[in-house]
Amino acid sequence: MTAPVAERGSARQRGSIRLMGFPALIPRLVGRDAEIRALGEALDRVSSGHPTIVLVEGEAGIGKTRLLEHALAKARARGMQVVAGRAEELERTRPFGLLAATFGCATSSRDPRLAAIGALLATHGAGDRGPITVTSDPGLLFRTVDAFTDLVDELALAGPLVIGVDDLQWADPSSLLTLGAVGRRLAYVPVAVIGCLRPAPRAAELEQLAGALETAGARHLALSPLRDDAVHDLVADTVAAEPGPGLLAEVSGAAGNPLFITELIGAIFQEGAVKTAGGLAEVTETTLPPTLRLTILRRLSFLPAETLRPCEPRRSWVRASLSPIWPRSPAARRSAWRRHWRRRSERVSSKMTAPACVSATT
Repeated sequence: MTAPVAERGSARQRGSIRLMGFPALIPRLVGRDAEIRALGEALDRVSSGHPTIVLVEGEAGIGKTRLLEHALAKARARGMQVVAGRAEELERTRPFGLLAATFGCATSSRDPRLAAIGALLATHGAGDRGPITVTSDPGLLFRTVDAFTDLVDELALAGPLVIGVDDLQWADPSSLLTLGAVGRRLAYVPVAVIGCLRPAPRAAELEQLAGALETAGARHLALSPLRDDAVHDLVADTVAAEPGPGLLAEVSGAAGNPLFITELIGAIFQEGAVKTAGGLAEVTETTLPPTLRLTILRRLSFLPAETLRPCEPRRSWVRASLSPIWPRSPAARRSAWRRHWRRRSERVSSKMTAPACVSATT
């Protein structure tokens, strides 16, 4: 038998938040003390030999992934086995896609357990039937569910196992079915399942999973927007200075969403609209940065006019920034966005000097 598929006590290097051209180290987690304690208690429980399930729910950018990464890092530091994966929106129809990626199941795997599951996933039904699905071969489907459950059981017998799965709202039904089975069947083994999901979309299979896990004793953590003091700390960590009142007023439009706050700060910095002096960071102008404006234009360009009308911005400078596309047809908005992007690219190109070798040959 080869080594367990789960990582054990191997800390991963921290990444960085993409601040639209303003890279920075990931700020510390702020305003989530209660949730951090709850996840710490979950790790304590699994470390003592008991199963535990935690569902972390919140809107996009609210900090679910950061909390999950924090919990998994703590688990690794305590020498626990850790497997982690994220569901992909474009793979919702791939049977067992989430769990196969999480555990690394493939016929080419050197671990015979993973190779065996990979072989099940590659099995075709009798005759002309394609790869296994709930409708094509239910028997084969549940054999695979049992194989995943047995794998989790076997890993947990070797030591506490923590399974972290992100973006469950995009997970395929087969993986959701399997996670529900893990929650029901493994009542006496040290397994922790930490799942993150958004309030929407909410497929019927996800509702069923949430109900099954709650029946199995799952703890539900609902993430709310950051409070003002936490927003202040996040901005201070991001800009490495004390934020001024104008800067705090600008980020208040992010409504306490950590990702939106850091993206907005990055966009403002990229445009040179923040000056730091004497340890104080303050905005120099209250104009929606072009980079952020283009992002908003692009995201809004695919929405119908009737959807946009109730959301029309009231602040004059925001309305002026978005007026070229509000509330035109989707096609007109996409065309406006392309024109904005082309004009901005031309402005950037005009400031660049071509290399001498290029100039000499043109």
